[in-house]
Amino acid sequence: MRTFHAGGAASLRSEQSTVEAKHAGVVQFQGLTTVKNKKGESIVMNRGGWMIVAGSKGRERERHQIVYGAKLKVKEGQDVIVAQQLVEWDPFSFSILTEEAGVVAFKDILDKQAASEHVDENTGPSALVIMDSPDEKKQPRIEIKGDDGKSRRRYLLPSGRSTLPSRHTRP
Repeated sequence: MRTFHAGGAASLRSEQSTVEAKHAGVVQFQGLTTVKNKKGESIVMNRGGWMIVAGSKGRERERHQIVYGAKLKVKEGQDVIVAQQLVEWDPFSFSILTEEAGVVAFKDILDKQAASEHVDENTGPSALVIMDSPDEKKQPRIEIKGDDGKSRRRYLLPSGRSTLPSRHTRP
């Protein structure tokens, strides 16, 4: 599994990034698809999945919709206590996750045409921000290429999002 952060830098506003149990109970997953990252952590690979905390008699006590790219801090069937962290995510990232193995290639990201460099005046780091391409035939994207050089997967990059810090990525 590979993770590409295509979101902006953290702003001064506060965003929720974790869910904690409001009740003691047993964790149940509903419609969650997960994969393990290199650290062995379970990462949610779909939208629309739920985490449920059920009471001792199996009755649902709470339900949480889990965001794409979130890191699960508990396992299905695990007992949890009040205030135990269930899940966490980075609210300032737009993650693109893939199950495909291969080499990452940025495509149709042309300096000053489809991407521009923005410097955070407060902290100093810079990032490439994707803009609408002036050429309708070219769509800024990330491609995963296999050992044979053929594209296995394509991910379009939405306009207004930033890629990895620009000092690490040069298209």
